[in-house]
Amino acid sequence: MKAFELEISPSITNWLQTCICLLGILNDRLAKIIEEELIPINYDKQWR
Repeated sequence: MKAFELEISPSITNWLQTCICLLGILNDRLAKIIEEELIPINYDKQWR
């Protein structure tokens, strides 16, 4: 059982790291989209 656990745990940590990386990339893209699209709309509403 111990050998199996040692084999599976690194793959789980690698999977988690890739998930965290993908989430970080998605966060950056979402932040850019929010800045480019949503914030100008809010400014337009405020000025009009």
